[in-house]
Amino acid sequence: MQFLFLSLFQLSAFLLIPSSLALEIGVVGGGIAAASAVHFLSSLARQHLSSKSGNETETVVFHLFDQRKSLGGRAHDVWVNGSRIESGASVLHSSNKYLKSFVESLSLEYKDEGEQDGDDGTIGIWNGKEFVFESFASRYPWMGGWLSGLFDTLEALWKFGWSAPTRAKRKVKETVSKWERIYELQERGESFETPTKMFESLDLTEEVSESGYSLLETAGVSPTFMKIYADAVSRVNYGQSGELNGFSELVSLAGAGMTGELLSVKEGNQRVPEGLIRRTVGEERIRLERWVSSVRQLNDGRWEIVSENAPSACEVDDTGEAAEKRQSPKKIPLQRLSKGETETVRVDAVILAAPLELSSGMQIEIQTEKKGEEAEDRTDGPPMPRSRPWQTTHTAFVVASGLDPLYFGRGGKGKSSSSGSTRLPSSVYSVESPDVPFSSISVVSEFIQESPEERWNFKTWKVFKVFSRQPLPESLVRKLFVNYSWHFSIPWKAYPVLTPVTPSEIPPFKIARGLYYANALESLISCMETEAVAGRNVAGLLAEDFLETSEVIATGGIRGGREEFGKGRDLPIPVTGGLDVKGKVDKKQGQEHVLLPEKKEAVAVEL
Repeated sequence: MQFLFLSLFQLSAFLLIPSSLALEIGVVGGGIAAASAVHFLSSLARQHLSSKSGNETETVVFHLFDQRKSLGGRAHDVWVNGSRIESGASVLHSSNKYLKSFVESLSLEYKDEGEQDGDDGTIGIWNGKEFVFESFASRYPWMGGWLSGLFDTLEALWKFGWSAPTRAKRKVKETVSKWERIYELQERGESFETPTKMFESLDLTEEVSESGYSLLETAGVSPTFMKIYADAVSRVNYGQSGELNGFSELVSLAGAGMTGELLSVKEGNQRVPEGLIRRTVGEERIRLERWVSSVRQLNDGRWEIVSENAPSACEVDDTGEAAEKRQSPKKIPLQRLSKGETETVRVDAVILAAPLELSSGMQIEIQTEKKGEEAEDRTDGPPMPRSRPWQTTHTAFVVASGLDPLYFGRGGKGKSSSSGSTRLPSSVYSVESPDVPFSSISVVSEFIQESPEERWNFKTWKVFKVFSRQPLPESLVRKLFVNYSWHFSIPWKAYPVLTPVTPSEIPPFKIARGLYYANALESLISCMETEAVAGRNVAGLLAEDFLETSEVIATGGIRGGREEFGKGRDLPIPVTGGLDVKGKVDKKQGQEHVLLPEKKEAVAVEL
């Protein structure tokens, strides 16, 4: 065994680096992908350190940047007359293993069935002229419970074909079963550099390379079922028809009751990513209302993040006359910069956990590929993909007494639209047709308000959530609703256009060593659970590159940022002389690596 001795007297300047120094990670984005990534990476780091030294002190430091005023990403809620209403991601599925575990770890609660005010569970599917499907309980209020469900099932079988719902359900269950293998693979420590490799391992390549229409047709599902029921569901979930890829179509149907059940967090789904990030990152290292202008790789392999105050246009805020003050946990203190000022943070690795297409011109610079060993760290595929088209969804919140029967063909002599007495479904979905100006309308809340003119005269108001591809003009809103009071709208770049894609069109999870793209999976599927899976995947990739690498290249330069995990760690700058400790030289693959001894003391390094 050979030992290397370096003299302290060679130092012209010193940097004391305690051996407990943590790996520093920059995270761009504050949604569920970011929350999952920091949660799992922190856990992996603790496990790694514990296995090496029995110590579980902090091993990773995160610096998180988000353009918005609040954490949560597209899981965002607003307050209307004291009721929390979710404008973005609003439900979980019973098969969502990670989200359910997050809810439990944060001590959040689920809403009880039927707790949604004003929603009686009835649905109708509108084609612009008539309801092509409608719950029996909507037409016949006296028919409730199991009897209504029985007649709904019989009508569905008659309209869509006796075998169509069964065949669709079988295909949905088969696909969900394939997808659920990801949990076993990730539990074993497997990570994937591209979504393509992930889906190949899950035997799901056919599902993402074909359209929903094609996949359901191959499964023997009738065109009527696809054009009415399946399209109505995919328009609610993705604002798109069955032309989207088959995997997204089947996941959408799973969320419509084809398998499992839907869950809703009582405190709001936004609390899930918000709670995880607060707990893992720490408020002092969360930078809200901060736009990242550039991410640049330095010569030593580390990364530089430059940020500035975000323009107000980046924020989706609570607006509208009756919007209430947000009743969320204590706000995170803002770290505001002076006008024109920028902040530079240097980190060992960066996780991009927001869509690059929506990142307001963020510049990313990667060092030119080198020959030899360092070239092996590069990944194939487009270096910085920015070409995915995005589906804009306009979410309107409308306060009114109810839907207007006249608009839905239920008016006539003796049926006043002002009374709203003719019964309509609580939720109205729609088929793919130019005659339908909305994707869906649903009741999300109900409240009683005293009349300002007459004491003890109370009026019941409902809050409706309307999804549409184009903004709703007020003239249309007045036709749709009875006793319309007011409305406000939030435009979302809600999800990519999820048409079938080829492998070359899908961005990688690993862009370069030290640069990871959690949002890559959204080229194939967009929902909270799949983003949580993507977050864990990039955490695994980063752990493979950094936590399992504990050498410093003795010939200059680093091979993995700063680490102190167990027996050795990388230094943040090239080692060119001047250590006050002994180090042993380990010959690995023909190159010498200096392994720092496991000591709980400071190390002095030449600057």
